[in-house]
Amino acid sequence: MILEFKVANFLSIKEEQVLSFEATADTTLEEVYVVKKGKYRVLKCAMMYGANASGKTNVLAALNFVGRLLNYPATQKDEQTEHMPFMLDESTRQQDGRFELSFFVGEVLYIYTLWIDQNRINHEKLIYYPGVKPAIVFQRHYDKEKDLSIVEVGSSLKLKSTDKELLQSTTLRN
Repeated sequence: MILEFKVANFLSIKEEQVLSFEATADTTLEEVYVVKKGKYRVLKCAMMYGANASGKTNVLAALNFVGRLLNYPATQKDEQTEHMPFMLDESTRQQDGRFELSFFVGEVLYIYTLWIDQNRINHEKLIYYPGVKPAIVFQRHYDKEKDLSIVEVGSSLKLKSTDKELLQSTTLRN
């Protein structure tokens, strides 16, 4: 269940935009529209509205982009990521698109962050909250000097050193 989605520098979206499913303090029809997840009250549905050409569709396209990237990863190291930065500003053309997805699996909160350009994933991280404090599932960053992605896994993943080396050697930069 999605709690929040953030996007910046993607298609027509320059500044960070947030699609939040966190309920307000209003309790009208709470039993119909709200699910309680720990300290959070999460809406089962949300609505976006705004003027024509205000970016509503591109927020959904950004969510779809992250989903496709996770479900259909690159298989060749020279494939483009298909990221389309905000092109109407000279500086954003050279900056990463930034995405953050907060979601629940059961009662556990996860936060996935992604910084990406047209050629590679520059930063990726997944954390979760098994209790009050966050724990890292994995994180990676792109090392320009070595031209590879450096992958680190959290201590909660009980991987052997050979498995960690295999993960590091097979992770593509894109």
